[in-house]
Amino acid sequence: MTTLSAPESTPERLDDVRALWDSLIRQVAADGFMVIGASGLPVAHPALRYFSALHSAMRDLETGTESSGTETPLEQMQRLARQALDDYDAEHAT
Repeated sequence: MTTLSAPESTPERLDDVRALWDSLIRQVAADGFMVIGASGLPVAHPALRYFSALHSAMRDLETGTESSGTETPLEQMQRLARQALDDYDAEHAT
């Protein structure tokens, strides 16, 4: 997955978060909502669990109410997206 750099301005950050959202949507669309889990049974796509947090980050950027933690919403979404894809890849490793 391509790492996005954290831009300085909120509009640029919002664009990057939306691009990440779009990328995850494309990945889920390609793989399907249900994938085969580690046990061989169908499970919900691992990336689906991160859409709520991603939506919250976009909302915060749109309204200017970003959290003041050490990790920006964009950094959090990148980390969560990478984690979801790593989890998916680990489940489907042969």
